[in-house]
Amino acid sequence: NSKPCELPEHVSNQLLESIPASQMCNLSTFQTSGFAGKNLSLYVKALVGMNANMTATGAPGLTDLNLGGCEWQDGAWAGLCDMVSKSRSLAKLDLSNSIIPANSQDAMRELMKACQANEKTSNVVLAGTALGEEGAVGFSDGLVDNATILEVDLSHTDFNLQKQGL
Repeated sequence: NSKPCELPEHVSNQLLESIPASQMCNLSTFQTSGFAGKNLSLYVKALVGMNANMTATGAPGLTDLNLGGCEWQDGAWAGLCDMVSKSRSLAKLDLSNSIIPANSQDAMRELMKACQANEKTSNVVLAGTALGEEGAVGFSDGLVDNATILEVDLSHTDFNLQKQGL
């Protein structure tokens, strides 16, 4: 049972700023895990800015984003959904082994709308994520009108179906 990584704000900023701008243009995959709270919000905010800068300069942008093992709260989740919806290159989103916001039904609907809005995300990984019944409903509702998602990994995902007698 690992605890989310908590770094002082200045350390988080230094980590993100340590990637040279010239290399940002060639960055297609970004992976981190285990962040929560303010640190996760800072990372998401930096990723939103980074992806916007890449797009503005004609760089392709992120194609693969792995933020597995993170403890999501409303602010960071909203930032993630905003980034996903504005991305024109993100093909794979991996949120495996994550804790999603308490209002999981709305959170999953919001994420699926964001994936649909960008028209590129075709692979969503939620393996090992405790979605619960509400999250599963929100996810399935969001998939109904989504023509871009072609691959979903829900392995080892807890839907709490035992409570429903299923």
